[in-house]
Amino acid sequence: MSVRRPLIAGNWKMYKTSAEAADFARRFMPLVSGVADRDIMIAPAFTALEAVAGILKATNVALGAQNLFWEAEGAFTAEVSPKMLAAAGWRGTAHAGGALHDPCCGSGTIAIEAAQIACGIAPGLKRRFAFERLLPYATPDMRALMQRLKSRAQANVHAPAVPISASDVSFRMIDFARRNAERAGVAHAIDFHGGDALERPPPLLARVPYLAW
Repeated sequence: MSVRRPLIAGNWKMYKTSAEAADFARRFMPLVSGVADRDIMIAPAFTALEAVAGILKATNVALGAQNLFWEAEGAFTAEVSPKMLAAAGWRGTAHAGGALHDPCCGSGTIAIEAAQIACGIAPGLKRRFAFERLLPYATPDMRALMQRLKSRAQANVHAPAVPISASDVSFRMIDFARRNAERAGVAHAIDFHGGDALERPPPLLARVPYLAW
C-alpha cells in the first residue's frame, strides 16, 4: 500500500487585504523553503489570489482558493469585508469612490457592506454577540459602557452619501439579497433590481469567478 503524502494547508477566511496577504506570503516563504517531505498550500481571500500567486510562483508552496465551487459560473456568494472595500479605494463618499453598483450581487455581500460604510454604520452595530452574555462583559458597569459606545456609534449613522445599487441575472438571488439587506438595516440605502451585468453602466465593483492556479 502506498504511503499518502501529507498536505499542510492554511487559509485565513475574511482577513487580510491584497497587500497584507502578499506581505504575509513573502514572510512565510523563508520559513518553509526547505520543506520537502510534505506539500504546503495557502488559500487567501479571493481578492488577494492574483497578488499571492505571483509570490508563490516557482516555489514549493501551492496556492488554493477558499470556498471554491464546483460550477464554472453562477450567482454564488463569497466573503468580502469592509476593509477590502476600503483597500480598493472606496470610502462611500462623492470624493472617495462615488456611486457603487454591484452587477453580480449574489446574496448582496458587497452592496450591503458598502451601504454600511456609506451610512456610517460601525461594524457589528446591528448585531448581538454571544460574548456579551459572559463575564466580565455581563457586569452592570460593562453593560452600561457597551450601551454608551453603541449609542455613540448609532448617533453617527446617517443617510448614504452616494447611490448604491445591486443587480443580478437571477431574480431569486435579488430577493435573497434584499432580505439580507433588511436584516443588516440598510435595505433603504440599496436599489435592488434584476438584469444582465453587460447592460449596466459603470462604475462597477463586483465579485468575479474564482480562478485556480
